[in-house]
Amino acid sequence: MNSNKIFLAILVLIQLVYCSCTDSQGTYDEFIEDGDIVYRSAPKDLKGYSGKNAALLTWKLTNPFLVSQCIISDDNNNILAEIPVVYEDSLKFSYRLDDLEEKTYTFSVYSLDDSGNQSIKKNVIVDVFGDKYAKQLKTNRVIVDITRSEDNSVCVFLNKVSSTKNRGTNMIYTTVNGASEVKEVGDVSFVILDNVNINSNFILEDLWLPNSTAFEVLKSPSKTYESTDLPHGLRRDIDTIYRDIDNRVHIHLTPSAEPVYKSFISYGEKTVEIFPSVNQVVIEDMPLAGTLSLVTSVLPEGEGTKLFYSEKSLFDIGKIICDR
Repeated sequence: MNSNKIFLAILVLIQLVYCSCTDSQGTYDEFIEDGDIVYRSAPKDLKGYSGKNAALLTWKLTNPFLVSQCIISDDNNNILAEIPVVYEDSLKFSYRLDDLEEKTYTFSVYSLDDSGNQSIKKNVIVDVFGDKYAKQLKTNRVIVDITRSEDNSVCVFLNKVSSTKNRGTNMIYTTVNGASEVKEVGDVSFVILDNVNINSNFILEDLWLPNSTAFEVLKSPSKTYESTDLPHGLRRDIDTIYRDIDNRVHIHLTPSAEPVYKSFISYGEKTVEIFPSVNQVVIEDMPLAGTLSLVTSVLPEGEGTKLFYSEKSLFDIGKIICDR
């Protein structure tokens, strides 16, 4: 093959390659005729938490290049929030939505740049609670007994928590200074309160967590214990009392419950100590008149040797029936 033929072959080859590239570019230009679709950094680990007429959303952004804001929208694509974004390699977001209607929502979160390019939307379903749910709640915690120490502290005994959704109980009382105090109580059998006014009422309100993803509790309607009518479930009482033919007084007591330590029967200048296992007492020198008092002491577990005392039960000795 001479040089002219070689040159001609190379020229034909160049023309073929050029035509091929031209056709390919035309096809590509047709494909991107409306411009590139650009996706920005999408939210990761999107989570939603329930509240009372509120929802809390959390998410992350990784390398959010050119992202200027994050958008939160609802089921109907209504924009609920626009959160500015300042670039960092890794960003964490937490945003609370308030004044929401009580229902189940599907929230969408996506990122956006200044040119309107957005990320793929990420969705999360959140139950929002309100008055309708709150009206179903009630306070199940009950005061079993209220006992007092000599330093104005009070030991309040409670029943057990009835549900895992009950995350605590507010106990409201009045201090010796007349101030209203709130103590949050967990799943415990008793709580000790300091500097309690002798005439204080006690108010309970349970705190309910609607579901496992709720970020705040809802308060149930309160339950009030008047200072003049406080419960004494641990106090030992006199079941029967009578005087026999030999003028001895027989006293039968109600059984003891934990954590009763001792009970004390007092009359005149004398006091009789009664252990929890003793249910019957015979007193030979009881006068024919005067006042008999019964007090029960308790020793809360883990409180050392500090005793708390029940309210006195008083009896008129002159009214003791004679069984002759």
